[in-house]
Amino acid sequence: KISFVGDAMRYMDRNTGYGQASEMIYRSFRQLGITCGFELKNPDIEISFADPWSHKFKNKNAYKIAYSAWESTDLDEDAIEAMSEADEIWGTSQWVQNVYSYIFPDKPTFLENNKRKIVGIGDQLSLFNLVFNIANTFNF
Repeated sequence: KISFVGDAMRYMDRNTGYGQASEMIYRSFRQLGITCGFELKNPDIEISFADPWSHKFKNKNAYKIAYSAWESTDLDEDAIEAMSEADEIWGTSQWVQNVYSYIFPDKPTFLENNKRKIVGIGDQLSLFNLVFNIANTFNF
């Protein structure tokens, strides 16, 4: 079960980039037949799609993913503290991934078209395939 938290996931506004991406992520999970929703109790995975300082995870036992489309090297203490709560961090470009890898050297960082080895798979992954592979990793 996957729970979405964060401002971007609440407002699937098609007039914004965050809104369009949020809707695509949500629909991808649903098309895979994965139980998902907003601020669910006791999920296996919790994805916060928000500005870096706005990540607020609600389930301490869930695997936590912070996903931010923040294109700056300037993250204040609040942002670093909020993102540090995540088990892994997703970015939207190679540059953003490089920034996150530098700021959070002990956290895995990914972006949607990056190679990621999950259960032995190392091919180019779209966000949809990334979601599918995460779902397989957690046996959904």
